[in-house]
Amino acid sequence: MADAQRRIAELLARRDLEEAQHRLAELVFDASRQAMPRNLPELAQLAGLRNVPEMFPGATPTARIQAAIDALSQAGGGTLVLDGRILEVTETIQLRAGVTIDGGWGGVRAAPGFRGDSVVAMHRQRIDYDAAGYARATNLLNLVIDCNHQRGVGGLRHGNVQKDRVDGLRIRNCLADGWVVEGGYELFGQNFEVIAASRRDGGVAPAPGRHGLIVAASDCHFADGVLQHFPIGLHAPGAHNHFARLHAWSTYYAADPPLLIGFLDEGEGNTFMACSADSPRLADNAAPPGRENGGYGFRSGGNAINQRLIACTVQLSQYGDAASLPPPRTIIPVHCGQVRATILGLEVRDYGSAGFGPFVTAPSPAVMRETTILGGNAHEGMPTNLQLPCSEPGRFLPRLCIAGRDAGIVQARQFGAVTRIGGLAVFELSLSLGGLRTGQGAVTIQGLPDAAAVSAEGHRIGFQPVLSRWKGAEPVVAVLHGGDRELHLLRQSTGAPVTDADLTETTAISIAGQYFTAMPGDA
Repeated sequence: MADAQRRIAELLARRDLEEAQHRLAELVFDASRQAMPRNLPELAQLAGLRNVPEMFPGATPTARIQAAIDALSQAGGGTLVLDGRILEVTETIQLRAGVTIDGGWGGVRAAPGFRGDSVVAMHRQRIDYDAAGYARATNLLNLVIDCNHQRGVGGLRHGNVQKDRVDGLRIRNCLADGWVVEGGYELFGQNFEVIAASRRDGGVAPAPGRHGLIVAASDCHFADGVLQHFPIGLHAPGAHNHFARLHAWSTYYAADPPLLIGFLDEGEGNTFMACSADSPRLADNAAPPGRENGGYGFRSGGNAINQRLIACTVQLSQYGDAASLPPPRTIIPVHCGQVRATILGLEVRDYGSAGFGPFVTAPSPAVMRETTILGGNAHEGMPTNLQLPCSEPGRFLPRLCIAGRDAGIVQARQFGAVTRIGGLAVFELSLSLGGLRTGQGAVTIQGLPDAAAVSAEGHRIGFQPVLSRWKGAEPVVAVLHGGDRELHLLRQSTGAPVTDADLTETTAISIAGQYFTAMPGDA
């Protein structure tokens, strides 16, 4: 060993770096089977050899990896390279500030009898809000973390994140929470996959209530990720985080763990863009959807104020065991638990025999009134509230009534946003009459804003209804009665009211309207 080191030193002195690197690689290979020479890292650095675990002291891969991380952090930072190898570890690998681990799609696997609650962890004591603190971020690149079906062992746990980076992460065979981010801000994670062990992979499944990803930090960014076979795909109790193109999914096979809730949002101001909840189902098909029983694509809790869902998708699979398919009309794509949620372009797809319940639900009418829903797939009859100009309280939920009684129609749609051009606002709403209950009497639409709010001098409002697939033949007009907040549908030729005898369950009512504010100088 001493002769080999002396020879490498001579080669370095002659600046013969290529031969020095070759001899050093041989020395590292031999040293991995013996005691590590103390000056091996220094020789490797001189020769330009990358840091690998074998360069650092320790009798086991666990000790060598940890020694490497500690040494690099103490030296001000550096990169530990695994070169595509999977190394078995017996306890949690602790990340340190300023260290990058480049797995090259290699990584670490929890050995049988593993000690610790996660295979890899980062526990910062405090956050430094300065440039030095930012420079001490950790980075994980193209890293595999294999939990190896160890009970209670998660994949990756971050504490007090501070501009850390994860680019390329594969967490596999995880029976606990896959990736947990506790506290801190601005972690950037992209190109990741967190997979629980399915029962079909060996008779094991994650414990009830386990999550693929938990984000209890703020201002983080996660993109292009897969969360597979967890009861809850993503749980976001943190605030002001951004999630883009995440796919939470499982199957309807009884042998696989059910996806109960694709995305569980319990923080303020979180944004979900192009995220997909694929095949959510119920834990107990005999019970209704709920926080513990599941049945939701996206579910927000009482703290989820100012939530935004943009171009998100909820779909039901056509594959699985018949007994595992959810009953028709039970799966809820979106549940809004708090006010000021905005849902834009929600897409729902049913590829199987199960059907959706109400597309958007809320715990109270007040919350629903403060939920803005625009766009979505037209063929499914998206439930929508909308906003008319100069109306108070602003948003409203129209409902179809027959002889003054609610006809049970709860689905409405706004096509596009209200736009203003030169004081003119154009809007359109439609009501789906599926599930119409029989009644007798005139047809009105209630729940509109009071006409007094828009009938001031210089303001005009008008409606033009269109009824498709109805029994009548004459054109219909709509008259707004301000005091009653009712829109009356009348036959244009006679002024007689449209009644329930003119409607069928396939009738659709579309009402276009405009609100005009006279501009200064108008005659």
